[in-house]
Amino acid sequence: MIPLHENNTAMERLMRWINSTSYQLATVAFLCLGNISRVVAQGLLYKWELLPQIHYWLEKGQQPAIKHAIVGLLRNMAIPPKSTMKICTARTLELIGPLINHPMQPIYAKVIVLLKIMTRPSMENLSETIIARVFRLLETATDDTTKNESFRFIGNLIRYASDTSHYAKLSLTNSMREVLLAHSVFQPYVKFAVTTTFPMLFNECLNALTEASYREDTFRVVQGLVLRPFAIPAREAPEAEGENSAPVPELRHLGNILVKLLEDEDPKVVEMARFTKSVINSLVSKPRVGDKKFQDTIEKCSKKIMAITNEVAFEYTYSQ
Repeated sequence: MIPLHENNTAMERLMRWINSTSYQLATVAFLCLGNISRVVAQGLLYKWELLPQIHYWLEKGQQPAIKHAIVGLLRNMAIPPKSTMKICTARTLELIGPLINHPMQPIYAKVIVLLKIMTRPSMENLSETIIARVFRLLETATDDTTKNESFRFIGNLIRYASDTSHYAKLSLTNSMREVLLAHSVFQPYVKFAVTTTFPMLFNECLNALTEASYREDTFRVVQGLVLRPFAIPAREAPEAEGENSAPVPELRHLGNILVKLLEDEDPKVVEMARFTKSVINSLVSKPRVGDKKFQDTIEKCSKKIMAITNEVAFEYTYSQ
């Protein structure tokens, strides 16, 4: 059997449906292509020049079904790195931007995943409007998938804005940090790091905060937040007979989590110590804050980092 993307007769039929005026036919065609797009993204983008048709239907198609089908297709096509930059044009971002605040969860949840993938290699075409839309979505989203993927997208923004290797794009990274600071994104981001139950997401947050601590303006913000306690709602426990008291929220902050990790005897602690070096630096650098017991624990951890990494701990220079 000939694969669908190599079957010219079948592909020509699907392209006729996409080029028709029927959104039902176009929707079916996009759904069919979505099933194979991850494997043959290059062929769809170059041989069949699918992107202009995608742009057309994103602009003209008002029905949720076709938008959902297109976003799913784009998400799959964007996964191979070679096709990501082809898809991540200013026009594509302009057209999918409004879908971030679409009323239907299946649509905006897929758009967030698509944004996370598309902007991983570059933020050049990303507008402040899209970033603001994601922040608004976080204020109203109730499902964990949307929240998790939104914060992963924000992590991409933080890492890109903090990247010291983009010398040719210094103005872009500087303006990106200004946007993040203007929207006060670090406080909810640190709270997410503190509350997430997924180790992979925690590591991503830690990575982004570490990158942010290499820049003077964002370092000061990270420094203030690492020691800030966040009230985490306690799980409701069965009430004792005769008692009627609400569960007391747990106070948790990133500093204590890092301390716990660094005190762990797991062999991976060496890599964790290297990974958290800059974040821990924000705890021990002046001005010193926090209670003495906690500060003593932090300093013990800093000595442990010196011992296991065989490096001078916390030599710190800002990237100008």
